[in-house]
Amino acid sequence: MAVRWVLTVIAILSMSYITSYLLRRSDIIQSKDDVSEVYVDKGKCIMCRLCIKNFPESFRVESGRVKVLGVTVDAINAINKCPTKAIIRGEKYD
Repeated sequence: MAVRWVLTVIAILSMSYITSYLLRRSDIIQSKDDVSEVYVDKGKCIMCRLCIKNFPESFRVESGRVKVLGVTVDAINAINKCPTKAIIRGEKYD
């Protein structure tokens, strides 16, 4: 029984060690405060509307521009789907 317990602990520790190399801390959103803002750079946006088609609950067109409705998991996922990389995570500087 003790051998089984030791092998289980070793397996858990080795998997957590491997996982720590596969995932970066920046890929994991731990709380809403971890991401201050997600916004669309109007200079890069070509209005292809893929973000709206893929994530309609997180994006909307207002005044001819794409607007992010809030920091959500979908908004973060849209960053990688944008063909021009116009969706940006971080502080907005105008």
